[in-house]
Amino acid sequence: MKFRMTLVAEDLSEFVRHVRLADSLGFDVVVGDSQTAYRELYVCLTLAALNTKRAIIGPWVTNPVTRHPAVTASAVSSIEELAPGRTVIGIGTGDSAVYNLGLKPTSIEELDHYIRALRELWDSGLTLYHGKTIRLTWAKRRIPVYIAAGGPKTLRYAGRHGDGVIVGTGLLPEVIHDTLEHIDAGAKESGRRVEDMDIWWLCKMNPSTSRKAATQEMKNSLAATANHSFRFSPEGKRLPPELLPAVRKLQENYVFHEHVKVGANKPNGVLLEELGLLKYMADRFLVGGTPDECVEQLRRIHAAGAKNLWLGVHMADKDTFMNTLAAKIAPQLPA
Repeated sequence: MKFRMTLVAEDLSEFVRHVRLADSLGFDVVVGDSQTAYRELYVCLTLAALNTKRAIIGPWVTNPVTRHPAVTASAVSSIEELAPGRTVIGIGTGDSAVYNLGLKPTSIEELDHYIRALRELWDSGLTLYHGKTIRLTWAKRRIPVYIAAGGPKTLRYAGRHGDGVIVGTGLLPEVIHDTLEHIDAGAKESGRRVEDMDIWWLCKMNPSTSRKAATQEMKNSLAATANHSFRFSPEGKRLPPELLPAVRKLQENYVFHEHVKVGANKPNGVLLEELGLLKYMADRFLVGGTPDECVEQLRRIHAAGAKNLWLGVHMADKDTFMNTLAAKIAPQLPA
């Protein structure tokens, strides 16, 4: 199993320390893009590039709404210049970065237009975007594009067009099976197979003293996942029908400026628990408990077909989390 850490900066000096620790322990480092909640994405990525030696780095994920493709193409290429061969980009339709501006996520069609524009800028320095000619005169290397997907249509699109896929569907065996089928269907449309795809699965992980303690600390992060993963239509997402009213109520009342904030009694985590969604979200998305319990959960996830895990590091003690994962958990997992 491989692990990719999303580190977000609420303090730049602490961010640098965590980046260095992740790199020294053998973990990739990717950075969330949410301007209202965190420090600027490309400032953080510059620091990550300058303070890592081997880690893959990049936006995880950015969106077409808040960042023009020419700006993104140039910015990511600049990071690639600092970290050659180690830079990737994750792109999705938009979440807290978009909602905190009073805007809405984009469509799959617009996402496709955006990704095509990026690639054409990298390939030839010229593209047509929303009827206007845009240019990038200096960067000529394609950056691998990972497409964030959570529903059947987006998963199929990601399988067809992505260099990789960032999966937000969950880690239950039946969900993993469905997800791989959707990605495979899209991959076959472009002459590939699901086995050819670099797939990363969103996972909330928290080694702790018990499953209950781990769940409580991660409930703000689980609330963010509940808000995002079942947005738009629940069709094909294996959400139990009896939970849909509670999910819709959470989405209606979700506080975006408190998105994945760490700490007790944050409004989104409290709401998740009040609505009776905490256990289900933990069962579907969380690896948590003692280190040995985490190992057993991870082995089951690996056996079901999820090999690479994307971990949102949204707990108070990030140092202990990364050190525990490296020393007590990762060595017991399949290579």
